Amino acid sequence: MAGFDLAVCAAGYNSFYELMHAGVPTLFLPQDKVADEQDRRAERACQAGAAFRLGSPASSAHDLAGELRSLLVRLRDPAQRAVAQAAARGLCPRNHARDAAAELLRVVLPGHQVDSAVAAVNDELLVALRTDSVQFEQVVELMHALRPESAATGRADNNRLAAQAHESLELLRFAHRHGLPVPALVRGVRLLGPKLGSGTAPERAAGLRAVLAALQPFADWPAALSLVKLLVTERRQRPPETADELVRFLGSLQQRGEDLLRGIAYLSSAHGTQGVYPGNHELLQAAQSHMPKKLAGEPGVRAAATEPGTP
Repeated sequence: MAGFDLAVCAAGYNSFYELMHAGVPTLFLPQDKVADEQDRRAERACQAGAAFRLGSPASSAHDLAGELRSLLVRLRDPAQRAVAQAAARGLCPRNHARDAAAELLRVVLPGHQVDSAVAAVNDELLVALRTDSVQFEQVVELMHALRPESAATGRADNNRLAAQAHESLELLRFAHRHGLPVPALVRGVRLLGPKLGSGTAPERAAGLRAVLAALQPFADWPAALSLVKLLVTERRQRPPETADELVRFLGSLQQRGEDLLRGIAYLSSAHGTQGVYPGNHELLQAAQSHMPKKLAGEPGVRAAATEPGTP
């Protein structure tokens, strides 16, 4: 219906509300029905500025043609149509299609599952699926990665599900902005999520975005996944704290001109030295202690002797 500038129509219940919901300025010609007061419905739309009424019981065909011609001339003006479109949508802002779909699903699924689906698959997600080249399966995978461990069993909290859906979309948009391949994003989030610690979906998503942004300049996502695997499952810190420490570690690598493979080497050396760490704070500190104080070529670094006895 959005493909039409205007409509000429009777004022039956379904046609009336479909046209108003789609924001189509309408010239209503109410029919006389026993159980359907079309004239009152049309009058309501006219008073709101969403529609115009054509004719009356006494109108002739000539009269109707004149009214129609006059209104068509008026509605040639895009500004006039825009006013009527906004007024029409104001009369019927929702079509309740999703409510109807949910009620049908309740016939075959437990009510709490339907409520969870309604909370997660909201209007923001539906629009993104159509306009942002987002795939539903990717959103679901990210939602699973973002959920707290305490929510892995039992009934889901609908507010939390809505937050997870929103943050999953934001992560996908982040990936598109930074040229991060979506498969690498999904795998990275699944690996990195538990390493950041327990927290809310917004906390986890913010931490993930910070770490992914710090990894992006290295442009080596296979190495990034390998590095993340060397982190330990975090049980003491919250995601923002762990993310800050990991970002600082990656920043040190970048400042030294080193790649992620060197970062992997430092983390591996730390694991080899102690073996088990209570958290990533201790692990990252140990890894940084394995970094040489100076790099070759920096001030204060002497070249190695090439011959015995060379000072």
